[in-house]
Amino acid sequence: MQELGLAYDLVILVLLALAGGVVAKKLKQPLILGYLIIGLLFSFVPIKFFEWHNLKVIADIGVAFLMFTLGLEFSFDAFKKIKNIVLWGGLGQVILTMVLFLIVLPFLGFAFEDSFYLAAAFSLSSTAVVVKILSDRGELLTLPGQIMIGWLLIQDLAVLPMMILIPSFARAETAGWGQVLPSLGRSIIILYIVLLLAKRVVPWLIDKITAFNSREVLLLFVVSLSLIAAFFTYSLGMSFAIGAFIAGLMVSTTVESHAVFAEIRPLRDLFITVFFLILAINAQPAMWLSHWGIILGLTLLVIMVKMILIFSLTLYFGYHSKVAFLVGIGLVQVGEFGFILAQEGVRSNLISDYGYSIIVAVTLLTIILTPILFNTASTIYDSLSASFRRYLPKIALFIFSDYKDERFGRELPIKDHVVICGYGRMGRYIGRALQLNKIPFVVIDYNRQVINQLMQASVPVVYGDPASKEVLDFAQVDFAKVLIIAIPDLQTQSQVIINAKALNPKIKILCRVHREADQPKLRALGADIIVQPEFEAGVYTVTKLAALFNFKDKVNKDIHRLRIEHGIVRE
Repeated sequence: MQELGLAYDLVILVLLALAGGVVAKKLKQPLILGYLIIGLLFSFVPIKFFEWHNLKVIADIGVAFLMFTLGLEFSFDAFKKIKNIVLWGGLGQVILTMVLFLIVLPFLGFAFEDSFYLAAAFSLSSTAVVVKILSDRGELLTLPGQIMIGWLLIQDLAVLPMMILIPSFARAETAGWGQVLPSLGRSIIILYIVLLLAKRVVPWLIDKITAFNSREVLLLFVVSLSLIAAFFTYSLGMSFAIGAFIAGLMVSTTVESHAVFAEIRPLRDLFITVFFLILAINAQPAMWLSHWGIILGLTLLVIMVKMILIFSLTLYFGYHSKVAFLVGIGLVQVGEFGFILAQEGVRSNLISDYGYSIIVAVTLLTIILTPILFNTASTIYDSLSASFRRYLPKIALFIFSDYKDERFGRELPIKDHVVICGYGRMGRYIGRALQLNKIPFVVIDYNRQVINQLMQASVPVVYGDPASKEVLDFAQVDFAKVLIIAIPDLQTQSQVIINAKALNPKIKILCRVHREADQPKLRALGADIIVQPEFEAGVYTVTKLAALFNFKDKVNKDIHRLRIEHGIVRE
């Protein structure tokens, strides 16, 4: 088939991305999953539709924009806001994962250079996938969600030193450290000088550009800056992507950084979408079929190693076993920056086609498995906990034990009270209202900071998993009047309702819900009152509109009709 031009290649890629995005939305999966699957399917088409050189140019632009926005969003000031679990836990996980795979991979037949790139890629997780899933589930602000986002921030920031150091380490075996160390030192000095100059020059340039009050001029300047920086570092023998990252860091120090991000984001989204599609299209299906054993084995090994490491590190920093398990499940996949590291390895002739294909294959499989693992995380945790308690009780006591306040002995001395599961934004307001009205209540949560604060305030509190029947029993649910579920996770909500009803069939259950579609299931399980925060905010807005448009006399009827239509109450 006649080779197509760059414009035609881009048109076909965008159409394929559109098809993948539509399929993903229909299946209620992350968009990136749709792009990867449609690209993977297209890789089986025997006809040559694209010119490989054109695909490389488009992919390079996508990487440049992704790295630019990474530098733009995550400036050095972000380090000041990172807690110990994120900083030391994140760094520890990246280093330990790399060390373990550097030990294991040579025994599986991988070359020295390939092992470095595979180990680095496997240590990273996917910011795009995790953030999308957490956002769709309404769990970005939960404790596990916050830890995951912070952990991903550390991994993303680790990409820059990886891109500088890994090629040097990979060359060390063949080139010798005498040639590698000067090159490495020169790269670091150049980067330092560029950052120093950027601190003074770029803010001044941005001020001059924004003075024109033209979005087009600002966009052109930002695109030019990122591409010039990328080509500059590339010409010095470093990564194309590092230059774009540095350009993002330059702009992040200016007051106009948010406006710049708003202008560059649509271009970033378009090209990075195409980038993921290109990676999947070049997945080499023949290699997958001939090496399916090593691909599946490495996929399972990556998931197990990352899960165990992240779970153990989170436990070490004092978090509840369920929090540790959810964080581990969320970060088991290999991320998009693993692709980028592999691309740089291929460009520098430091990684073989076989090694690159293995990275692509394992990344695709782990990303595909992530939504499935996310959706079943609570069920898997409950099954593991039950199995350990039954067959390995001593280990279960160490890993899955629930802390109970010894001030109260074996049971809390309380009856006819309210039990609040989850003391986040919603739970705190409810607790304060109950305090003002002198209604007794007990809090169940697995956020250690929340527990310590409540103990200092002499509030009865249980540190543990709200879905655990033993924890609910300790909180005297069998003698409580009301149970309030203020957590967003549907699986945990369902288990709380089932266990609470088993302990006390007469208890009234109020449950928040994130998605409207989840209401029938929760009601069928036994929830008496369903609260959806977005709906309640809309109802409150309607009451304010009633005063402005003079329909206060019928607003209560209108709200009742809205509640019926929404499924909150029955006619």
